[in-house]
Amino acid sequence: MRAIVFLMLGAFASAHADPLAFPSYPRAELVERTEDDAAREYTFAMAPVEKIRRELKIENALTVMAKRRSATHLLPDGTSLDAAIAHYDGLLASANVRFRCRGRDCGGSSQWANQIFGMSLLYGPDANQFYLAGEQAGELVSVYVVQRGNRRVYAHLVVLAPEQAVAVTPNQRLVQALTGTGHVVVRGIEPARTGALAAADLRRLSDIGAALEPVRDNAIYVVCHLYAPGDVEALLARAQTCAETAAQALAERTTAQFLPFAAGPMLPREAENHSRIELVMPHRQERD
Repeated sequence: MRAIVFLMLGAFASAHADPLAFPSYPRAELVERTEDDAAREYTFAMAPVEKIRRELKIENALTVMAKRRSATHLLPDGTSLDAAIAHYDGLLASANVRFRCRGRDCGGSSQWANQIFGMSLLYGPDANQFYLAGEQAGELVSVYVVQRGNRRVYAHLVVLAPEQAVAVTPNQRLVQALTGTGHVVVRGIEPARTGALAAADLRRLSDIGAALEPVRDNAIYVVCHLYAPGDVEALLARAQTCAETAAQALAERTTAQFLPFAAGPMLPREAENHSRIELVMPHRQERD
């Protein structure tokens, strides 16, 4: 049975290292540790976790045969979520971060805890979570930090050691979907009612834009769908601002051409009837 694992970045030794050789949070309590004797098939995820029609959706992931090491820590009473995130995020400054999210941008905490990690104690409010995934020294690594409703903070660390070298390509599946069908919804990004996009969303869009460099000769439309109470014309104006902001973020690190388009609430679609960013390549749809 395929195990789905979400991984933590950065193996650094220290005098206070935990069983994975990561510097543990001061006075953290080791709750559980696991280590594989043989390689198994795992999924390394680099995108938010979503549940659509009872199915778990991961926009960008990598399947590998690897040995896994993991450790779960309970941080000392009184530890704030910000302090915990700063500790683990700070370890990764020199590593190759492939995906980072915080709060609702990560998706549902219930899916992370129960369907991804199989550890109910990692479940907390969606707003109180942090996830980071990347690679260093040939290993795939991740951290998931969550503050539960009882204010206790947990950190779940995972390291995958692949049997063979792997190329971690961020947003690979999104690019494949776009070039294959001519359109793709950018999962995990939901514009605010005002049309604004969070800083984490803009960073992710910049990463996606860089991944689209190979198709730079094709115009890509950036469509903002915006649903909220109020006047349709006002929603369309906000959607235009949203599309322009998203297109600018996508273009930061590539020569690909991104054209903003405001759909507002005018293009409803079953199972996708919510505010979202969608990328469209019309020429690809015409060819198919």
